[in-house]
Amino acid sequence: MRKYEQTDVLVVGAGPSGMVAALTLAREGVPVMVVDQEWRRAARSYACALHGRTLRLLAELGLGGELLSAGWRIERQVFYLRHQKVGEVRLDQLGGGYPYVLVIPQSELEGLLEKALRQMSHVQLLWNHRLASLVPETTEVLSTVEKLAESATGYIVPTWDWVVKESFLNHANYVVGADGQHSYVRRAMGIEWQAGAAPETYEIFEFILPSEAGHEALVVLEENGLSYYWPLGPDRGRWAFSKNSRAEEEFQPKLREPVQVVHRGPQDVLVGQLSERLKQRAPFFKVEPQEVVWHGQVRFERRVARRFGVDRCWLAGDAAHQTGPAGMQSMNAGLWEAHDLGRRLARVLRQQGGRELFEEYHQQHQRAWQALLGLQGGLQCGPTAEAWVTQHLPRLQACLPALGEDLGHLATQLGLVWHG
Repeated sequence: MRKYEQTDVLVVGAGPSGMVAALTLAREGVPVMVVDQEWRRAARSYACALHGRTLRLLAELGLGGELLSAGWRIERQVFYLRHQKVGEVRLDQLGGGYPYVLVIPQSELEGLLEKALRQMSHVQLLWNHRLASLVPETTEVLSTVEKLAESATGYIVPTWDWVVKESFLNHANYVVGADGQHSYVRRAMGIEWQAGAAPETYEIFEFILPSEAGHEALVVLEENGLSYYWPLGPDRGRWAFSKNSRAEEEFQPKLREPVQVVHRGPQDVLVGQLSERLKQRAPFFKVEPQEVVWHGQVRFERRVARRFGVDRCWLAGDAAHQTGPAGMQSMNAGLWEAHDLGRRLARVLRQQGGRELFEEYHQQHQRAWQALLGLQGGLQCGPTAEAWVTQHLPRLQACLPALGEDLGHLATQLGLVWHG
């Protein structure tokens, strides 16, 4: 074991939320160390749509131009019921400089964030490093960080596995847990989940289109679930179909290999499966998929941590919450939480505030998620809401691609009122 390392803030998890927290801290002049047990940033992921409000934040962090050039704009979301169009929300009515949702692979977003972090002099970004222990003390947090390395096992046919190469003690004033839904930081602090609804499992197809994908996101409301479609670029799209069975598959981890094609089964079988799903659940979608480039199942929980942190350890992103994927709310909320938490940490370290800043952080974001999950507040039907809106209100809340005031503005287009 190496002796020890000292940093003001240790960020656990180098996904978008973790890197936004680190970038915010670095821009405030705070030394920060980021650790992630993966060997590189994500090569593919599921969350890929940035709300207009999030785009404003990322532009403030210096990522605006490169981000916009790498993404695909979504200008409206259209709703279908029994295979017929019943309504829509127009994102261009939100204003604010970014009247659209930008679809971008998470790998691209992480790449831009990593590039920005590498340009900061007082940031350590350590891949292949995992948090092995966490002990909060009165004046600091003591952590054991393990460095991982590949090792061959087997005699005739070697296989590769990750082993601990070395470890060191980290002394940090504060720890940010941005390490996903299975967060080690959250579990180490004994913070439990509060469930919002039953888990949802989706079968997902990412595919090549023969013509332009368009700029509309589609949602098909069904009796026992929903299906949704996001254009991913000029010739690529993604359909997700909820499964009625209570499959117990775990959420699949982000792929780290630099591959472009990942699928299960022969290509013609996958295209046939997608075509059959579309005939059954979205017959209005007349574009025939040419090639399936990714296929799998993803399980989502709807839940929030009972606290967003304790003492010197605080959570952001999926470590603290998750909801359905259609509105891309969890990832976008996580980026704002990470930015907010980073600024609060900087103020505390500069002695411009005390522990009350962290309690405000918990109260503010806990209240927001209580509303998003419909536990306290949320969407309610106004006098102009149509029957299909009233019938599918719980699902609609997680489908709208916005948060906070923007979510309220979108909801008014459907005759809904937001109580956040």
